Amino acid sequence: GPFTDVMKKYDMKDPFIHKWFDYLAFALSGVDASNTQGAPVAYMMSDLHKAGAVLDYPMGGMDSLIQALVKGMEKHGGELRVNSRVEQFLLEDDANGKSKCVGVLLDDGTRIKAK
Repeated sequence: GPFTDVMKKYDMKDPFIHKWFDYLAFALSGVDASNTQGAPVAYMMSDLHKAGAVLDYPMGGMDSLIQALVKGMEKHGGELRVNSRVEQFLLEDDANGKSKCVGVLLDDGTRIKAK
């Protein structure tokens, strides 16, 4: 269940503590504690309390991490498409009879071949 169930079980009423756990849940999953499963937050908390553990962030914020991934993808001929829903993976059998993905079909009918 959601991590807020754990917060209720242990009677966490302090507004600062609620905001702190919402922040940690958001850092983990991108949504607040009411929409984040309890087990991953508990695991993260135990990891954060190990000797020598730190809570680091990328220089420039999370956007800098995304921009670095996009830059690397574009460097290798890739392209980022947002708001593009994949309807189907296009599969072909190779010489050994194993299927491999050779592209995708988007919900608007666009076919994109894998490189």
